Amino acid sequence: MAHFTSVHFRCQGNLDFGRRLAVVGDHPSLGNWDINACHELQRISTVDDVWTSRTPASLPLKERREYRYVVLNDLGGFVQWHEDSIRHVEPTGQNMIVEDDYGYYREQYTAKSDAGVPPLHPIGPENAPSGTDSLCAIQKLHGLDVDPNATVYFVSSRLPIQVYRGADGVFAIRESNTPLTTTLWKIRKRCRNKMRFVGSCLIETDCDSSSNDVSGESSGGNFSESEKDELRILLLEHDCIPVFIPIDILSGALRFCKEHLWNLFYNIGLWNVDEQREFSWELWNAYVGMNQHYADLAATHGSEDDFFWVHDYKLLMVPHFITRRMKRANIGVFMHAMFPSSNLFLCSAVREAILRSMLCADLIGFQFFDYARHFLTCCKRLLGLDHSSRVGGMLGIEYNGRDVMILLSHSHIQPDLLEFMLDEQSVQELVSSFRAEWQDRFVIASVDRDIRLAGLFLKFKAFRKYLESYPVSRGKVLLVQYVCATDTLWECRREEVVKLLAIVDEINSAYGITHVVLEFNVCPERRFVLFAVADCLLDTSIRGGINMRALEYIYCRRGRSGSVILSEFVGFSKMLLSAIRVNPWHIESVVEALDRAMCYSSEERAEVALHDFEYVMSSDTVAWVDHFVREMHFARKRPDMLHLTWGFGNNYKTYSVPSTFQLLDKDLVLQRYHSSVRRLIMIDCEGTMCPSLWDIPPRSPQDCEQRIRFHLSPMESNVDNIRILSSNPLNIVVAISGRNRDCLETWFPDLPNLGLCAGYGYFYKIPFLTGGKWNCMVENVDDRWKVIALQIMEQYAHRTPGSYIENMDVMVVFQYHHSDPEFSATQSVELLTVLKQVMAPYPVDVQRTKWNVHVCLRGVNKGATLLNIAENYCRIYGDFDFILCVGDHRSDEEMFKALETLEHRVHGAATNIENARRNSGYISVTVGMKPTKAMYYVNDYTEVTDLLSALATFDNNV
Repeated sequence: MAHFTSVHFRCQGNLDFGRRLAVVGDHPSLGNWDINACHELQRISTVDDVWTSRTPASLPLKERREYRYVVLNDLGGFVQWHEDSIRHVEPTGQNMIVEDDYGYYREQYTAKSDAGVPPLHPIGPENAPSGTDSLCAIQKLHGLDVDPNATVYFVSSRLPIQVYRGADGVFAIRESNTPLTTTLWKIRKRCRNKMRFVGSCLIETDCDSSSNDVSGESSGGNFSESEKDELRILLLEHDCIPVFIPIDILSGALRFCKEHLWNLFYNIGLWNVDEQREFSWELWNAYVGMNQHYADLAATHGSEDDFFWVHDYKLLMVPHFITRRMKRANIGVFMHAMFPSSNLFLCSAVREAILRSMLCADLIGFQFFDYARHFLTCCKRLLGLDHSSRVGGMLGIEYNGRDVMILLSHSHIQPDLLEFMLDEQSVQELVSSFRAEWQDRFVIASVDRDIRLAGLFLKFKAFRKYLESYPVSRGKVLLVQYVCATDTLWECRREEVVKLLAIVDEINSAYGITHVVLEFNVCPERRFVLFAVADCLLDTSIRGGINMRALEYIYCRRGRSGSVILSEFVGFSKMLLSAIRVNPWHIESVVEALDRAMCYSSEERAEVALHDFEYVMSSDTVAWVDHFVREMHFARKRPDMLHLTWGFGNNYKTYSVPSTFQLLDKDLVLQRYHSSVRRLIMIDCEGTMCPSLWDIPPRSPQDCEQRIRFHLSPMESNVDNIRILSSNPLNIVVAISGRNRDCLETWFPDLPNLGLCAGYGYFYKIPFLTGGKWNCMVENVDDRWKVIALQIMEQYAHRTPGSYIENMDVMVVFQYHHSDPEFSATQSVELLTVLKQVMAPYPVDVQRTKWNVHVCLRGVNKGATLLNIAENYCRIYGDFDFILCVGDHRSDEEMFKALETLEHRVHGAATNIENARRNSGYISVTVGMKPTKAMYYVNDYTEVTDLLSALATFDNNV
């Protein structure tokens, strides 16, 4: 989805009477370089000579754009450019002010405000689009809303319905005990899009059986093909698609989930210190194989126009396999479990494979921000990925040329389904029976799905202590504990059940009266009956995400008096006003909470319960589903991008580039080169004509300098090719780098016809412009900024292991690509803040990239250098009819953008990009397939050598 930022421009200009300022640039909001369609500015009345946008310009988020300030007359005619240089802006956030007055307005405005002048806000909230208007605008710019004909494939470990084989051997179905999935299946017809459920089905041989063991039959391993076809037809009638997995793969995958992923995603820990077992690759391969079965089946039934919604940690490799089959598939992942802290996640042997598979999705949903925060930290530490805020309040991760969106949205209950069940006569009779049996008791309801994480032993200990500490409550209180473990990995272990029953017997026999009722695997109706009559809900989970039981309890009470005691480790504990939060490990705090719940008056409990009841009624499962699908739609992979993949096995990765991006055809370059007579070849050095320094950790700053000067000089064959090309009088050949002048002269000795640009063009030696002398792009620059910046960076380099500083002509760089990603990221953010404050008075830009923080003279970059060379050449000889730009670094992107600008100026905007490229002599090439502004790519620096050799051979043969 395309996101936009409302950008306000501000500039200082002392103009003659009848003159005004405007902005023109390379976007429709800025006129596409057409003066007649420029972006209008108005003079600010409170500060002299300052101009600002009349209305904001809507520019694409995170897309770098070029613009210039132009002076117009009263009739809108062109008078002159306000400045000689072209500026750049990269919009961020929902609203942005571009301060091209260098803080003059804020300085003058503050002075006048202090003097008593009432403040005016020409750019205020009242002029900015509201959140709703902004979102509506985004939706209109994006196009149509969600396609109602698209199908949502809900991929979960189990289907929402259960298959059993009757006495006559015929298959039949009934509801499964998977609460959320079953609810979604019931309301599937109400959702905006058609829903189909992909998962394994539970097969039983007796309709009265309550066993939930996963047998070979449930996997489909013992079914004949005709029986599988029969099941597929039966289940498809109910919008379900069964997955049949071989028994050995299924059993190994479930073992992996139990022994590894469950411990990982619930922050339990991955190892036993005494045993220290090694990672089981056999179980991992079974897990991957199971996920592939799910993905293949979903992809077979769906298409790229559909939605694939994958659920929870048991299926985290499914996005990986779906993307292999459909590179533009719209995939969402929702984590019902917690996400582990980065320190724990780093211990997993398959950490990168899991993260990269999740990042194949377009949208990743988490219940709460704490879980999302852990995920974002893991992405930063392991993959070096940054995240930032996006329009609409969402977070996005920049991953290989596209944004993976993060959504915080918890699941919900469906109130009308509960209402229908509660109104059934059988349920009402059970309610009456329960109240009659325990009419004089204060009933405490407790329903849990997992013995291991429910804190049941802590709960019973706290309840026993409560009875001991408050004798007055004996015979007046009743704890009813239901354990429903039929839809979890961990079924009730016999030894745990025996221990629980023993504790219950001890409590009940200690006082000669029943105080605790413990039952296992009760039906949903019994659960809702308990909620309807209970005076209090007690949850002592030691780990957990969303506790849907709390919402069900609040609704079943329907605003009547009721207390909720929730563990502070449960997600909902901070969202419910009526909840009494406890630490289940602190037994005394649970005892005090039980006493508070008992002592609340009915009026007090009813008042707080009413607020929570309104919260429960504010949403439902249908709204949650439609919202998530809608966000998936807006987060889907852009149709104008080419979505590619590389790698094998678990290292499979995806990336996105413009659809016109393609491998360089050398014959095309030679054809354009042959048919031209005014040629410019501008080529980067490090990483383009030789390997990159980044893969070589320096031992010291001196070692780094030696490696740059001698070991990373351009390959000898490239120097020879450059010598041949630069000797051709039709060619202007320029080698450009961020390195210093003496370094470039060491790399390219005795090449009088070669142009050299050091410091990204701050110093340049171009034969047709300067002869053999070095010139400076900006004269009389105060370089005290460099001394100050170096002093600050040295402090951070000293306390950041693996980092070092590079002192160049035009910039100083704090490099930390060999440091710990998370620690160095924290250090770099702090350094960025300090440098921006200290460097504010100087004409420099302070920027932070993925692996460095640099301070650079403002307006000095490879793009400005290219434009400077082209404009000076044009004045003498005319426009170049062939320009070849080659580079590998982020700094080369400025050169590629400048080449686009030159092409538009010389040839105009093309209506057909493909045809324009086939006929254009302006060619930009990046080294490596990656997100870029270049038109073409080569695989590595050796292919650059091949290209230069081909051009040099052509010159020798002419």
